[in-house]
Amino acid sequence: MKTNPHTSQRHGVATEPSWLSVAPPADQNTQRRSSARGQQGAVHFFLQRVKGGLYVEREEIPRHGIRVCQSLLFNERGHFERWREDDPVRFDHPLLYRQLQRDAEALWDLTSADLTQAR
Repeated sequence: MKTNPHTSQRHGVATEPSWLSVAPPADQNTQRRSSARGQQGAVHFFLQRVKGGLYVEREEIPRHGIRVCQSLLFNERGHFERWREDDPVRFDHPLLYRQLQRDAEALWDLTSADLTQAR
């Protein structure tokens, strides 16, 4: 039986590799996670409201090919909106697109006092 060098075997069951760590759940006050899967692969978004603006991670995981991860920091709502409107997820995953819009609006509306309390 061949084994994958990136997984460990325990009692005959493949487990997560030791170097892979799962991110803690998002703080619902200042962070949001959303994702969608389709025939071509998956797309994941992580949004976090920070004092400098809105931090966004976009990860695209195709079924075949190279995984792409983008990390961006938007200091103005308008810049984020233009970026979001140009993202292909708008057409490929319209429900995810709307969720991204709702999550971003909720995070942009946080005040600096909300960000301080979330720590």
